[in-house]
Amino acid sequence: TSDSPLLVEGNTFLNNGQAMHFPAAYPQAAKYTVRFNRIYGNTVGLFAERADDLPLPGAPGYGGDELPSQITATNNWWGCNAGPNAATCDSLTVESGADPAVVDQSTWLKLSITAAPTTIPADNATSSAITTQLVQSGSNAIPAGLTAFPSASYGYVTSIGTVTPATDTQPGGVAHSSLKSAT
Repeated sequence: TSDSPLLVEGNTFLNNGQAMHFPAAYPQAAKYTVRFNRIYGNTVGLFAERADDLPLPGAPGYGGDELPSQITATNNWWGCNAGPNAATCDSLTVESGADPAVVDQSTWLKLSITAAPTTIPADNATSSAITTQLVQSGSNAIPAGLTAFPSASYGYVTSIGTVTPATDTQPGGVAHSSLKSAT
């Protein structure tokens, strides 16, 4: 229906000027859902326009005033664990003015790494399973729908043994490797 939001899901936005630009709209507010995207290395990750007053009644092109966009931009990877607008992450910019867009950016994805077991002896024989997983900020839970996250390559490096594989490319925000101890 015309009330359904435009869905932007499972994409990689990398090394662009402005990765996404969402305008205000008339006669209904524009609605967007942006989730499970990898957004990093851009000058601006997401830009949301403010609503503007259109020409006065009777003027050429009059149709009414734009309405602020409604954007849900949760559960995206912004290039670092701190989330959008952090120093090393991509930005989420809402244009200032009388009628700015309404943006929910309350949660984002962050990278978590676990090992099982967490300690191993230096015997050149024992291994630990390494799992790299995107989790939701705040709760550290795996969000429903994460399987929509695009394939990504995860690299592993160590100076205390060997990792196999050194790189794992997987969809859905999860990757695995194994650390074998050195002597």
